[in-house]
Amino acid sequence: MTNRFSVFLLVIFSYLCYAHTPNIIFENFGNVKYVFESSFHYNKKMIEAEEVKIKIIGKLSRKIAEKYQYKDTIMIERIVSKENDSLFILENKNSNLRLFGLKYNFKTNNSGIAIRILTNKAKVEDVLKLVEYAIKNRSKLNRSLKKVDFKRKGRDTVLTFRATPNDLIKKIRSKKSEFVEQLMKNRIELFDNGDHATGLFWQNNKFHFIKSEYNDPKYVRFGYENFLIEDFLYYIDSKNSSYFLIFLDKQRFKHFDGYLESTVITLALSKPIFFDYHIVGEVNDRIFLQSDLNDLHSYNPNKKTLQKID
Repeated sequence: MTNRFSVFLLVIFSYLCYAHTPNIIFENFGNVKYVFESSFHYNKKMIEAEEVKIKIIGKLSRKIAEKYQYKDTIMIERIVSKENDSLFILENKNSNLRLFGLKYNFKTNNSGIAIRILTNKAKVEDVLKLVEYAIKNRSKLNRSLKKVDFKRKGRDTVLTFRATPNDLIKKIRSKKSEFVEQLMKNRIELFDNGDHATGLFWQNNKFHFIKSEYNDPKYVRFGYENFLIEDFLYYIDSKNSSYFLIFLDKQRFKHFDGYLESTVITLALSKPIFFDYHIVGEVNDRIFLQSDLNDLHSYNPNKKTLQKID
Protein backbone atom coordinates (compact mmCIF):
# COMPACT_ATOMS: atom_id res chain seq x y z
CA MET A 1 0.00 0.00 0.00
CA THR A 2 2.90 2.30 0.85
CA ASN A 3 4.53 1.76 -2.57
CA ARG A 4 1.28 2.49 -4.41
CA PHE A 5 0.81 5.68 -2.43
CA SER A 6 4.39 6.76 -3.18
CA VAL A 7 3.83 6.26 -6.92
CA PHE A 8 0.59 8.22 -6.68
CA LEU A 9 2.39 11.13 -4.98
CA LEU A 10 5.10 11.03 -7.65
CA VAL A 11 2.49 11.41 -10.40
CA ILE A 12 0.94 14.32 -8.53
CA PHE A 13 4.32 15.99 -8.07
CA SER A 14 5.15 15.68 -11.79
CA TYR A 15 1.87 17.41 -12.67
CA LEU A 16 2.55 20.26 -10.31
CA CYS A 17 6.09 20.80 -11.58
CA TYR A 18 4.90 20.94 -15.18
CA ALA A 19 2.24 23.48 -14.23
CA HIS A 20 4.89 26.15 -13.69
CA THR A 21 5.36 26.47 -17.46
CA PRO A 22 2.79 28.58 -19.34
CA ASN A 23 1.53 27.42 -22.70
CA ILE A 24 2.75 29.58 -25.61
CA ILE A 25 0.92 29.22 -28.92
CA PHE A 26 1.51 30.74 -32.37
CA GLU A 27 -1.37 30.50 -34.86
CA ASN A 28 -1.96 31.95 -38.33
CA PHE A 29 -5.38 32.74 -39.79
CA GLY A 30 -4.61 34.19 -43.19
CA ASN A 31 -2.98 37.55 -42.54
CA VAL A 32 -4.00 37.39 -38.87
CA LYS A 33 -1.16 36.28 -36.57
CA TYR A 34 -2.20 35.18 -33.09
CA VAL A 35 0.40 34.84 -30.32
CA PHE A 36 -0.88 33.58 -26.99
CA GLU A 37 0.53 32.91 -23.53
CA SER A 38 -1.65 31.07 -21.03
CA SER A 39 -1.73 31.54 -17.28
CA PHE A 40 -0.91 27.86 -16.75
CA HIS A 41 -0.25 24.66 -18.68
CA TYR A 42 -0.65 21.15 -17.34
CA ASN A 43 -1.24 18.96 -20.39
CA LYS A 44 -3.07 18.86 -23.73
CA LYS A 45 -6.26 17.61 -22.03
CA MET A 46 -6.52 20.59 -19.68
CA ILE A 47 -7.31 23.79 -21.56
CA GLU A 48 -8.32 27.23 -20.29
CA ALA A 49 -11.11 29.12 -22.01
CA GLU A 50 -8.79 31.92 -23.14
CA GLU A 51 -6.80 29.38 -25.16
CA VAL A 52 -9.96 27.96 -26.73
CA LYS A 53 -10.83 31.48 -27.91
CA ILE A 54 -7.74 31.58 -30.16
CA LYS A 55 -9.52 29.77 -32.99
CA ILE A 56 -12.72 31.77 -32.53
CA ILE A 57 -11.07 35.19 -32.51
CA GLY A 58 -8.53 34.24 -35.18
CA LYS A 59 -11.08 32.96 -37.69
CA LEU A 60 -13.54 35.82 -37.14
CA SER A 61 -10.76 38.45 -37.23
CA ARG A 62 -9.82 37.11 -40.64
CA LYS A 63 -13.38 37.75 -41.79
CA ILE A 64 -13.08 41.33 -40.51
CA ALA A 65 -9.86 41.81 -42.50
CA GLU A 66 -11.59 40.45 -45.62
CA LYS A 67 -14.62 42.68 -45.06
CA TYR A 68 -12.47 45.84 -45.04
CA GLN A 69 -9.99 44.47 -47.61
CA TYR A 70 -7.07 44.84 -45.22
CA LYS A 71 -4.24 42.62 -46.48
CA ASP A 72 -1.32 43.64 -44.29
CA THR A 73 -0.43 41.70 -41.12
CA ILE A 74 -2.73 41.88 -38.09
CA MET A 75 -0.91 40.84 -34.93
CA ILE A 76 -3.07 39.78 -31.98
CA GLU A 77 -0.75 39.49 -29.00
CA ARG A 78 -2.55 38.00 -26.00
CA ILE A 79 -1.14 37.35 -22.54
CA VAL A 80 -3.40 35.94 -19.83
CA SER A 81 -2.75 37.54 -16.48
CA LYS A 82 -3.26 35.56 -13.27
CA GLU A 83 -4.14 38.79 -11.52
CA ASN A 84 -6.57 41.53 -12.57
CA ASP A 85 -3.95 43.44 -14.53
CA SER A 86 -5.19 45.25 -17.59
CA LEU A 87 -3.19 46.65 -20.50
CA PHE A 88 -4.27 47.33 -24.10
CA ILE A 89 -2.18 48.57 -27.00
CA LEU A 90 -3.73 49.26 -30.43
CA GLU A 91 -0.81 50.09 -32.66
CA ASN A 92 -0.21 50.92 -36.33
CA LYS A 93 2.94 50.25 -38.37
CA ASN A 94 4.24 47.62 -35.94
CA SER A 95 3.11 44.01 -36.21
CA ASN A 96 6.17 42.80 -34.34
CA LEU A 97 5.93 41.33 -30.86
CA ARG A 98 6.04 43.77 -27.97
CA LEU A 99 4.59 42.27 -24.78
CA PHE A 100 6.28 38.93 -25.53
CA GLY A 101 9.42 40.59 -26.80
CA LEU A 102 10.31 42.76 -23.81
CA LYS A 103 13.50 40.90 -22.98
CA TYR A 104 14.47 40.72 -26.66
CA ASN A 105 13.73 44.39 -27.38
CA PHE A 106 12.14 43.73 -30.77
CA LYS A 107 12.25 46.73 -33.08
CA THR A 108 9.28 48.29 -34.85
CA ASN A 109 8.87 46.66 -38.25
CA ASN A 110 6.88 49.55 -39.81
CA SER A 111 4.24 47.18 -41.09
CA GLY A 112 0.71 46.09 -40.22
CA ILE A 113 -1.31 46.71 -37.07
CA ALA A 114 -1.30 45.13 -33.63
CA ILE A 115 -3.91 44.47 -30.97
CA ARG A 116 -2.04 43.71 -27.75
CA ILE A 117 -4.03 42.54 -24.74
CA LEU A 118 -2.89 41.67 -21.23
CA THR A 119 -5.91 40.79 -19.07
CA ASN A 120 -7.24 37.90 -17.04
CA LYS A 121 -10.28 37.40 -19.30
CA ALA A 122 -11.14 38.78 -22.74
CA LYS A 123 -14.59 38.53 -24.33
CA VAL A 124 -14.70 37.41 -27.96
CA GLU A 125 -17.03 40.25 -28.94
CA ASP A 126 -14.79 42.85 -27.31
CA VAL A 127 -11.65 41.65 -29.09
CA LEU A 128 -13.44 41.60 -32.45
CA LYS A 129 -14.55 45.19 -31.90
CA LEU A 130 -10.95 46.16 -31.16
CA VAL A 131 -9.78 44.46 -34.36
CA GLU A 132 -12.46 46.21 -36.42
CA TYR A 133 -11.67 49.58 -34.85
CA ALA A 134 -7.93 49.15 -35.40
CA ILE A 135 -8.42 48.40 -39.10
CA LYS A 136 -10.85 51.24 -39.74
CA ASN A 137 -8.91 53.80 -37.66
CA ARG A 138 -5.34 52.65 -38.18
CA SER A 139 -4.09 56.07 -39.27
CA LYS A 140 -4.81 57.55 -35.83
CA LEU A 141 -3.98 54.60 -33.55
CA ASN A 142 -0.49 55.77 -32.65
CA ARG A 143 -1.68 59.29 -31.87
CA SER A 144 -4.00 57.80 -29.25
CA LEU A 145 -1.20 56.04 -27.36
CA LYS A 146 -0.31 57.49 -23.95
CA LYS A 147 2.74 56.84 -21.82
CA VAL A 148 1.90 54.65 -18.82
CA ASP A 149 3.97 53.11 -16.06
CA PHE A 150 2.72 49.57 -15.70
CA LYS A 151 3.43 47.33 -12.74
CA ARG A 152 2.26 43.72 -12.71
CA LYS A 153 0.57 42.87 -9.44
CA GLY A 154 2.88 40.93 -7.15
CA ARG A 155 5.99 42.11 -8.99
CA ASP A 156 8.41 44.93 -8.26
CA THR A 157 9.44 45.81 -11.82
CA VAL A 158 7.77 48.88 -13.33
CA LEU A 159 7.51 48.87 -17.14
CA THR A 160 6.87 51.92 -19.29
CA PHE A 161 4.57 51.55 -22.28
CA ARG A 162 2.80 53.72 -24.79
CA ALA A 163 -0.62 52.19 -24.34
CA THR A 164 -4.18 52.84 -25.47
CA PRO A 165 -6.09 54.68 -22.71
CA ASN A 166 -8.70 52.64 -20.86
CA ASP A 167 -11.44 55.18 -21.58
CA LEU A 168 -10.94 54.68 -25.33
CA ILE A 169 -10.99 50.89 -24.91
CA LYS A 170 -14.26 51.13 -22.97
CA LYS A 171 -15.74 53.38 -25.65
CA ILE A 172 -14.84 50.92 -28.43
CA ARG A 173 -16.24 47.94 -26.53
CA SER A 174 -19.48 49.70 -25.64
CA LYS A 175 -20.20 50.86 -29.20
CA LYS A 176 -22.53 48.65 -31.25
CA SER A 177 -21.07 46.97 -34.33
CA GLU A 178 -23.55 45.38 -36.72
CA PHE A 179 -20.84 43.42 -38.51
CA VAL A 180 -19.44 41.99 -35.27
CA GLU A 181 -22.97 41.02 -34.26
CA GLN A 182 -23.28 39.12 -37.56
CA LEU A 183 -19.98 37.38 -36.95
CA MET A 184 -21.13 36.20 -33.53
CA LYS A 185 -23.71 34.00 -35.30
CA ASN A 186 -20.98 31.95 -36.98
CA ARG A 187 -20.54 28.43 -35.72
CA ILE A 188 -16.87 27.73 -34.96
CA GLU A 189 -15.99 24.05 -34.55
CA LEU A 190 -13.42 23.75 -31.78
CA PHE A 191 -12.96 20.00 -31.74
CA ASP A 192 -14.80 16.74 -32.28
CA ASN A 193 -13.80 13.65 -30.33
CA GLY A 194 -15.54 11.35 -32.79
CA ASP A 195 -18.91 9.66 -33.22
CA HIS A 196 -20.81 9.09 -29.97
CA ALA A 197 -18.14 11.00 -28.02
CA THR A 198 -17.91 14.58 -26.79
CA GLY A 199 -17.41 17.73 -28.83
CA LEU A 200 -17.23 21.48 -28.49
CA PHE A 201 -18.22 24.39 -30.70
CA TRP A 202 -18.91 28.10 -30.21
CA GLN A 203 -21.83 30.15 -31.55
CA ASN A 204 -23.88 33.20 -30.51
CA ASN A 205 -21.40 34.02 -27.75
CA LYS A 206 -21.78 30.62 -26.10
CA PHE A 207 -19.64 27.53 -25.81
CA HIS A 208 -21.61 24.39 -26.65
CA PHE A 209 -20.35 21.22 -24.97
CA ILE A 210 -22.12 18.41 -26.77
CA LYS A 211 -22.39 14.68 -27.13
CA SER A 212 -24.11 13.59 -30.29
CA GLU A 213 -23.58 11.47 -33.36
CA TYR A 214 -21.32 13.19 -35.88
CA ASN A 215 -21.15 16.32 -33.69
CA ASP A 216 -24.28 17.66 -35.42
CA PRO A 217 -27.30 18.93 -33.46
CA LYS A 218 -29.75 17.35 -35.92
CA TYR A 219 -28.47 13.94 -34.83
CA VAL A 220 -28.97 14.55 -31.11
CA ARG A 221 -31.02 11.67 -29.77
CA PHE A 222 -33.51 11.46 -26.93
CA GLY A 223 -31.76 11.35 -23.58
CA TYR A 224 -28.75 13.42 -24.67
CA GLU A 225 -28.11 16.84 -23.22
CA ASN A 226 -25.89 19.75 -24.24
CA PHE A 227 -24.27 22.26 -21.91
CA LEU A 228 -24.13 25.92 -22.99
CA ILE A 229 -22.11 28.58 -21.20
CA GLU A 230 -20.84 32.06 -22.12
CA ASP A 231 -17.47 31.63 -20.45
CA PHE A 232 -15.60 29.41 -18.02
CA LEU A 233 -12.15 29.14 -16.47
CA TYR A 234 -10.89 25.90 -18.01
CA TYR A 235 -12.04 22.42 -18.93
CA ILE A 236 -10.50 18.97 -18.57
CA ASP A 237 -11.10 16.43 -21.33
CA SER A 238 -11.07 12.91 -19.91
CA LYS A 239 -8.57 10.26 -21.00
CA ASN A 240 -10.96 8.62 -23.46
CA SER A 241 -12.90 11.86 -24.18
CA SER A 242 -16.09 10.42 -22.71
CA TYR A 243 -16.67 13.37 -20.38
CA PHE A 244 -15.58 16.91 -19.50
CA LEU A 245 -14.96 18.58 -16.18
CA ILE A 246 -15.79 22.23 -16.85
CA PHE A 247 -14.47 24.55 -14.16
CA LEU A 248 -16.56 27.69 -13.78
CA ASP A 249 -14.01 29.12 -11.37
CA LYS A 250 -11.25 27.74 -9.16
CA GLN A 251 -13.67 25.99 -6.79
CA ARG A 252 -16.72 24.95 -8.83
CA PHE A 253 -16.99 22.53 -11.72
CA LYS A 254 -19.61 20.80 -13.84
CA HIS A 255 -19.27 17.18 -14.92
CA PHE A 256 -20.61 16.68 -18.45
CA ASP A 257 -20.85 13.43 -20.36
CA GLY A 258 -23.99 14.06 -22.41
CA TYR A 259 -26.00 11.46 -20.50
CA LEU A 260 -26.00 12.21 -16.82
CA GLU A 261 -28.05 15.05 -15.44
CA SER A 262 -25.15 17.12 -14.18
CA THR A 263 -25.04 19.57 -11.33
CA VAL A 264 -22.46 22.20 -10.48
CA ILE A 265 -20.31 20.91 -7.64
CA THR A 266 -18.76 23.22 -5.06
CA LEU A 267 -15.48 21.82 -3.84
CA ALA A 268 -15.38 21.73 -0.05
CA LEU A 269 -12.12 23.58 0.41
CA SER A 270 -10.59 26.99 0.07
CA LYS A 271 -9.41 28.47 -3.21
CA PRO A 272 -6.25 26.78 -4.53
CA ILE A 273 -3.15 28.66 -3.47
CA PHE A 274 -0.82 27.75 -6.32
CA PHE A 275 -2.27 25.20 -8.73
CA ASP A 276 -5.68 24.66 -10.31
CA TYR A 277 -7.47 21.33 -10.09
CA HIS A 278 -6.62 18.57 -12.54
CA ILE A 279 -7.34 14.87 -12.92
CA VAL A 280 -4.62 12.67 -11.43
CA GLY A 281 -6.40 9.34 -11.75
CA GLU A 282 -9.57 7.42 -12.55
CA VAL A 283 -10.48 4.22 -10.70
CA ASN A 284 -13.76 2.46 -11.52
CA ASP A 285 -16.47 5.08 -11.06
CA ARG A 286 -14.28 7.60 -9.22
CA ILE A 287 -12.36 10.58 -10.56
CA PHE A 288 -9.43 11.83 -8.50
CA LEU A 289 -8.83 15.59 -8.52
CA GLN A 290 -5.73 17.29 -7.18
CA SER A 291 -4.89 20.91 -6.46
CA ASP A 292 -2.23 21.86 -3.93
CA LEU A 293 -0.27 19.02 -2.34
CA ASN A 294 -2.73 18.58 0.55
CA ASP A 295 -5.91 18.90 -1.53
CA LEU A 296 -6.89 15.55 -3.02
CA HIS A 297 -10.53 14.71 -3.76
CA SER A 298 -12.49 11.76 -5.08
CA TYR A 299 -15.56 12.54 -7.20
CA ASN A 300 -18.26 10.02 -8.10
CA PRO A 301 -20.29 11.37 -11.06
CA ASN A 302 -23.00 8.70 -10.71
CA LYS A 303 -23.71 9.50 -7.07
CA LYS A 304 -22.64 13.16 -7.47
CA THR A 305 -20.59 12.92 -4.30
CA LEU A 306 -17.29 14.61 -3.55
CA GLN A 307 -14.98 13.29 -0.85
CA LYS A 308 -11.79 14.84 0.45
CA ILE A 309 -8.97 12.35 0.93
CA ASP A 310 -6.82 13.09 3.97
